[in-house]
Amino acid sequence: MGAGSRLKKSKSNYAGYIASCARRNQTVLTLAGLFIVGTVLGTILVSISQPDTISMLLHIVDAFVEIRRAMGISEIFFASLPLVLLPLLAIFICGFWAISQPIIISIPLIRGLGFGFSAASLYAGYGASAIIYVAVFILPSMILSTIILLFCAGEALRLSNGIFIMMRSGGSDGLPIRIYCARFLVFAGLCIISAIIEATIFYAFSGMFWLG
Repeated sequence: MGAGSRLKKSKSNYAGYIASCARRNQTVLTLAGLFIVGTVLGTILVSISQPDTISMLLHIVDAFVEIRRAMGISEIFFASLPLVLLPLLAIFICGFWAISQPIIISIPLIRGLGFGFSAASLYAGYGASAIIYVAVFILPSMILSTIILLFCAGEALRLSNGIFIMMRSGGSDGLPIRIYCARFLVFAGLCIISAIIEATIFYAFSGMFWLG
């Protein structure tokens, strides 16, 4: 077999693997698409917002940053932890509700909306320095916590759908409750790691980067 044939076979195998992963994680990819849609919508909202609205948001951000700069690393960590664990808890509870699918789906959309609006507002107010600030202080923990949230939402959707089907069919077996709870414990641990990353980055580099 020639080198060209081996390369084509390798590309074919790689493409097949990617397609297989996409099929297995179709729900998560759909939720990721909703997050992206929310981010775009948040950015559009900034473009049509009144200057007073953006000015008020920037004032809140400035106050938030100054308060955090006065904190120690452990204080920053404990302040960040609820922001990542509360959405996780909300999704976890929704998984046990047979008709919670619209709520679960809306969480990635709302998260993307908030991120897009905040990032675009910072850019509108501070220009290029906001890009550096978002890249250093927001994106690292945001990417990890968002990926965790998407997988959590996918798990909750599966359980919620299972409960809905069970109620309609009158069955009572086959729901992976223990697996669901175990996976969310792992997700909670990853959320704690994302809060540690956020606290460490902010504590280490906040004095080096300034908005404005």
